[in-house]
Amino acid sequence: MKFERVGEEVIAWPQFFKRMLRYLLLATVLLILGLVPGVIGYFLMGDMSWERAFINAISLLGGLVPPEPLETNAGHIFSAAYSLFIETIFFVAIVTLVAPIIHRILHHMHFKVDD
Repeated sequence: MKFERVGEEVIAWPQFFKRMLRYLLLATVLLILGLVPGVIGYFLMGDMSWERAFINAISLLGGLVPPEPLETNAGHIFSAAYSLFIETIFFVAIVTLVAPIIHRILHHMHFKVDD
C-alpha cells in the first residue's frame, strides 16, 4: 500500500479508486478489531448478552454514553480505558481514509510545480 514517489506521475482515477477501496477496507478492519475488546469486556464485566455488549461498545465508538453503563469500579475503569482506546482507533481509521486523498492533492500540486 505504497504511495507514488515524488518523481512519479499521479496515478489514474481507476487506480486511485481501487486504492481508496483498499484503505476503506483497512479502516473498516481497524474499527471492527477495535470493537472486539469492548464487546468482550462489556460481556464479561457487565453480565450482558453479546448484543447489548455490542451496543455499548459501538455507542462509545460514536461518542455516545453507553445505554447500560457498568456499575462497578472496575467497570468504570474499563469503560474509561476502552473509551480512550476506541476513540484513538476511530481517529486512526479516519486518517487512514483521508491519507490517500491528501497525498493525491499534494502530489498533484508538487507535480505541477516541477513541470
